Amino acid sequence: MLKRTGSWNLIAGIGLVFVVATFLAHAFLNRSEENALEQLLDRAGTQETRILRNMAVQASSTLSETGLTGQPYNISISGRAALSYWAVLARKPNNLPPQIQAIVGEVATILSKFEQALFDNTLAISALELQALRMSFEKVVAELEVSHFNSEDRLKDDFIARGQAKNAIFFVILTVASGLIVMTLLQNNWLLDANAKITESAQRYSRLARHDALTDLPNRLYFEEVLAEALSEWDQSETLSVLALDLDGFKGVNDTLGHDGGDALLRSIASRLKNIVRNLDGRNCVARTGGDEFVILLYLQTGIADPRRIASRICSELQRPFETEYGHIKVGGSVGYTFARADVLEADVLLKEADLALMEAKSSGPGLSRPYNCTMMEDLKRRLKIEADLGSAIDANHIRAFYQPQFDLQTGRLIGAEALARWKHAELGQIWAAEFIPIAEANGDIVRLGKLIFEQVCAEVAQMPHHLTVTINVSLAQLMEAEFPTFVRDMLVKTGVSPARIILEFREHTLLVNPHYVRQAIVSLQALGVKISLGDFGTGTARIQDVLQVRWNEIKVDKSLSGLDEPDGVVPPIVNLIQHISGHVQSSLLVGGIETEHQKAGFSEAGFAHGQGYFYSEALPKDEFEKAYLMTG
Repeated sequence: MLKRTGSWNLIAGIGLVFVVATFLAHAFLNRSEENALEQLLDRAGTQETRILRNMAVQASSTLSETGLTGQPYNISISGRAALSYWAVLARKPNNLPPQIQAIVGEVATILSKFEQALFDNTLAISALELQALRMSFEKVVAELEVSHFNSEDRLKDDFIARGQAKNAIFFVILTVASGLIVMTLLQNNWLLDANAKITESAQRYSRLARHDALTDLPNRLYFEEVLAEALSEWDQSETLSVLALDLDGFKGVNDTLGHDGGDALLRSIASRLKNIVRNLDGRNCVARTGGDEFVILLYLQTGIADPRRIASRICSELQRPFETEYGHIKVGGSVGYTFARADVLEADVLLKEADLALMEAKSSGPGLSRPYNCTMMEDLKRRLKIEADLGSAIDANHIRAFYQPQFDLQTGRLIGAEALARWKHAELGQIWAAEFIPIAEANGDIVRLGKLIFEQVCAEVAQMPHHLTVTINVSLAQLMEAEFPTFVRDMLVKTGVSPARIILEFREHTLLVNPHYVRQAIVSLQALGVKISLGDFGTGTARIQDVLQVRWNEIKVDKSLSGLDEPDGVVPPIVNLIQHISGHVQSSLLVGGIETEHQKAGFSEAGFAHGQGYFYSEALPKDEFEKAYLMTG
């Protein structure tokens, strides 16, 4: 476009020069034409005047030579020709001016008396007639002179008027053409400026389209282009590794400091990641793909650089506090990574593999890194199948409550059970809650599922012995619903189950989100008469001060702490701390995940009252649970 516009500017400039030259040439030619016309008029007018004037002068001279009045007069041949000319001229049509025609008529009247004598060359004329005839010819001469000059002036005036009109038209055309050329020049200059601005804007928007506006890192689109180019040029002499990174605890930063604080943290993280990868190799690339997610392309020397070590280093670097305008912020991160292979050279496949490895890392715990393996793709397909069928399974009531018995560790007496959701899938078989509950929480089905299980359990507990209590797990999403206490009350009334027989269990991480609201909701539920249990305690996700502000009816120790397999049977210090907290809030203690006699005995000696786990029984369907533990005889 720039070349075309420059060419038009050149053409317009040449055209302007041509127009000016044409105007000057036209003025010169116009002046030359006027000079030529003047000369032509002068020549033409002089010849015409000479003929008429000579004839008139000749006639007048002839008459001046006459003798006495009444005497015959011999006229010369030239004089006779002159008088004959005027006699004939008077009788024939002519183009003489009206003034001269009138005088010629007078001359003809006088000459008609002497026409024969004129030809006979015997002319006799009175003095008065001679005087009148002579004066008439003199008048003709004078009128011819005046008529000539007047005609010449009229011709000049008409020529000048026509020339002026022609010049005006030419000037208008020239002005319009010049204006168009000037407008073309201005327009082309404007187009040049506009083109420059458009090019600048296009470059800016192209960068915005390929970079993250917050961190100025490449976005996913640009990263995919870089990765695709790297794969197309990869000669397998070095290792190409793709890492997917996700922050741990970023939501808490947003909730605490707001989005501005979260943005400041992301900028600081982007800067640190860029420094890490660029120091390894200038070709390395880090991009932000959304929210708190990043991807990294690493060029590594095969056999020298270890991607596992680099992934672990990145996790460690993310553990260090980040300096921001909101102060030092501490988070963590999980990393999943994969490698380019001869049979896998597609950018989207490698990114998917890295994402799957990241999911595995996050499920394994915070701050960990995991490599991709082929089983993860099968796990993804299974997860997608579960996700696709979960909604219809809830609607069809295919997800049922199973019951795992709970016992008194001292006496072995059955005291209750925990209701655990199980789903018997038509294709995948039995699916445990640990597999589909996170999916339900992610896609928003957890509230419907929670209500389904709660209603099932209440209806089935109503048919069990009244001394048994049943623990029902409640998700954070259910607890955050303002209508949840009302729902619990309505179900208890509908099924006739005593509130004292229902224990609602909340996981420890529930206290991380809006602790004040959670405490109020728990108080509302306890006001109904139900009991509240803190589940999976000991994982360290909740603050001790938040735990101490709730009046728990029961604290359930996380199953990871039930591994008391030390030879000397020493109880870990964390267990002693849990006992102290339980005493402070006046709650009973229940340990989950007991698998051996040694574990049961250890917790019993440590003062734990109740327990459950595979040592006693797995979770059973209602009929099998009743047959195994509630039927006597």
